[in-house]
Amino acid sequence: ADKTPKGNAAAGKPQYEKVCINCHGPNGNAINFGDLAVPELVGHVAADNPWEFIHKVRFGQPGWPMPSGITNEWTSQDFANVLAYGQTLSKAPALSGGGPLYDAWWEAIGAEKPTTDQPLWKTQTTNTRKGADTWRCKECHGWDYKGVKGAYGSGSHKTGFVGILDSASKSTDDLTAWLTGKKNPNHDFSKQLNDVQVKALVVFIQKELTDTAPFINADKTIKGGDPAKGKTKFNATCAACHGQDGKKINFGDQAILHP
Repeated sequence: ADKTPKGNAAAGKPQYEKVCINCHGPNGNAINFGDLAVPELVGHVAADNPWEFIHKVRFGQPGWPMPSGITNEWTSQDFANVLAYGQTLSKAPALSGGGPLYDAWWEAIGAEKPTTDQPLWKTQTTNTRKGADTWRCKECHGWDYKGVKGAYGSGSHKTGFVGILDSASKSTDDLTAWLTGKKNPNHDFSKQLNDVQVKALVVFIQKELTDTAPFINADKTIKGGDPAKGKTKFNATCAACHGQDGKKINFGDQAILHP
């Protein structure tokens, strides 16, 4: 069947920017409904299945706080125009997908949660966590990617392991070797992650790390942040899921917040 829309992409762009851009991004590739190997972005759905695209724009995406075009009083021409614009959007994900893997790879890929300790864990004694926590990249290398030289250089999260912030300059082959046990057999994730997922972590390290020191002090205070401007960004992008007071999603429990 002919999938050419009877809409005007130029007219659909301002409609997209008014309603969709805060979640899907300016290029339509901020949310991936597929996986790392076969991404599914706005541009994919609009081009491959325009009927599905129109349905979801009209009624919303299941499981997501996506506004309905009907409740926004869009006309049939509005839907056609946004479809036409959607077909012009990027089919390449905005991010590598390595960030969620760095956080908790088993949750990111839908794998079984580890119950044993990561093999390297036995080489340190200062961090007493067990099981799945020991497999989190962040537990060794930190949220600031600086390991022992950063926020995890002291306290209960201290392991003494090095950070990865300075590893961005390493080659793809070198980083892949570190992640697949060729450099150290105790740092082998090849049984847990496939080639696509390992590559995502490599790209994450090479291109997506950021040094937080220019805007976060060691005592957790912020350098130069403007709460008023931050509120505008939060309300536009984050509040739909987290609520305007930030309390809608609890990542920990009532007693202990997520570390």
